[in-house]
Amino acid sequence: CVVDDANHALYVGEEDAGIWRFDARPDRADKGTLIAKTGEEGTLTADVEGLAIYEGEGAGNGYLIASSQGDNTYAVYDRSAPHEFRGRFQVRSKDEIVGDTDGLDVASTPLGDDFPSGILLVQDGMIRDRNGDRRYQRFTVVSWVKVEKALGL
Repeated sequence: CVVDDANHALYVGEEDAGIWRFDARPDRADKGTLIAKTGEEGTLTADVEGLAIYEGEGAGNGYLIASSQGDNTYAVYDRSAPHEFRGRFQVRSKDEIVGDTDGLDVASTPLGDDFPSGILLVQDGMIRDRNGDRRYQRFTVVSWVKVEKALGL
């Protein structure tokens, strides 16, 4: 889950269903709204795992990023309602697909010449030995500029 304080929203990934949005204000009762679905009718492939908010300028700007673990991609939605789907992308490191991602985070702060629009950090659970057994996990850092270019943001 991830909280968008500026927009009073709590986003929860339900592995086999999709992404739910709840009003995060303590004085509000909210049953939640399913804003992105898994499966043939949706934009995600179960399991939905990590969620993060890329903060654009102003409370309504920016993106919600989700790990679509079932197809080893990352889905991007507008931060504000109606949470338009902006596309999906895959990450590669050392010519291997980064995937089986349980968690991710993003920062929109410029971090020098290599990361002028911020970074996306994803956990990679795909590292296997020659027998196919999991060896270890690693984290991959992606310049947000690459995400912007890949999706035309």
